[in-house]
Amino acid sequence: RLAPSLNRWTKTDSPLIEADIKAVIGEQEFTSNTTNDGYYTVDLDLDDDADMSQLVVLEAQGKDDQQAVLLQSRLMSFASLLNRAGDDGILTSDEDFAVNITNLTTAKSALLARGNAYFDISTEQDLIRLMNELNAEELVQFATAIKVILDHSEGTAELGLPDGVENVFELALDSQKM
Repeated sequence: RLAPSLNRWTKTDSPLIEADIKAVIGEQEFTSNTTNDGYYTVDLDLDDDADMSQLVVLEAQGKDDQQAVLLQSRLMSFASLLNRAGDDGILTSDEDFAVNITNLTTAKSALLARGNAYFDISTEQDLIRLMNELNAEELVQFATAIKVILDHSEGTAELGLPDGVENVFELALDSQKM
């Protein structure tokens, strides 16, 4: 059993209460939920013969009045995360900031997907290359737009999602609508 627990939070100014958390490693999915404070723990149990070089993607999906919240974070390979977790096997944001699933990681994840022409990012080398190619100004603009929508759109239609867009991650993937 190889199981670092990714233990951190998903939040903007308001925590995602009881949000669905999904960690994807290749074809495997591991799920959990956030607490009322927006914290989560998800155990990643991979078989001993699993491909440890597979990248990890985290998603947080809000419920009820937080349905527009779909946040994502792309992490390094399972092997790298396991190494960063150290002897206790628990990976926290002190060891890897990307376990925080936020407006910034969501903007970054969308820009990485766009930078790879929406093809799956399958290797750590590709992920690092794409991260080095990110436009910092565009990243800040996207992260800010996501934060404004999540934190200030309630009751203000012009700050909400455009028509036909289900969530903030979908919006961030579409440069025209963004």
